[in-house]
Amino acid sequence: MADLKTTLCWFCRNAVPSLETGCSWSEQLNPVPGWRATENIVMYNEKPKTSYTVHWCPEYVRDRKCD
Repeated sequence: MADLKTTLCWFCRNAVPSLETGCSWSEQLNPVPGWRATENIVMYNEKPKTSYTVHWCPEYVRDRKCD
């Protein structure tokens, strides 16, 4: 499980959308149905935006580059 500073997405093959990969979060910034995540407010271009620290996701696939 990820801690509050590390989201599971950073290690997921679906984090970068392509023809074979992607999820509703990486493609359209919509939360993945069924994931367990903590909502966070982050600053982006000096404006608050909603983001998430993902702890578990049904679409998680470990990226081999992280091994």
